[in-house]
Amino acid sequence: MSTSNHNTVKAALVIGSHVQSLGIIRSLGRLGIKVILLTTSSFSISRYSKFPSKIYRLNRNSQYKHLIKSIIKLVKHNKIEGCNLLFLQRGDKLSPTILKGITIPIIFWSTEPIQLKNDVDALLQSNIFSWVYVHSYSCKERINSEFKHLINKTSVMHNAAPRDIIGFHNNKNIFAIFNRNLSWRRRAWLWPSRKMITRINGRY
Repeated sequence: MSTSNHNTVKAALVIGSHVQSLGIIRSLGRLGIKVILLTTSSFSISRYSKFPSKIYRLNRNSQYKHLIKSIIKLVKHNKIEGCNLLFLQRGDKLSPTILKGITIPIIFWSTEPIQLKNDVDALLQSNIFSWVYVHSYSCKERINSEFKHLINKTSVMHNAAPRDIIGFHNNKNIFAIFNRNLSWRRRAWLWPSRKMITRINGRY
């Protein structure tokens, strides 16, 4: 979202649980946009952000889809804090029918490689998104070949990039890595930097 037109968005509902949804929340919040978070994971790092004015925490159980439908219904009837943007992150196994009938723009960030996974294919086959971000250029190639209706409204958003490409213009020297669990593979690549890591808790 460019800073030139962000003032048209008053409040946004963000559906997501991973570190990428935290990035979405921070970006919207720093633009002065009110954020409502719907998270579906007990491991959600995004729920610790200081920016959401309201947080809906759902468990992935038999009531999961029913509860999402109820909250989406509030959006459809403009009863959720004046929300006029919906930002969906990941969206695995979510039926597009849940989002049908929403008149506000829906932005989808598919944060897993769709050339390897097909659990968001039903969403991509639909025509409900105003814009779609994908994981890599190989993902964009799949969009071009299999989801042609999205060609002109899809772009690549990298999860990470080298420091020189991002172009930091401040003196910040703290970088964060968030993990759901400390697997042996992750232990191996965290070990060399163990003296540089400080664990922090709380809202940030």
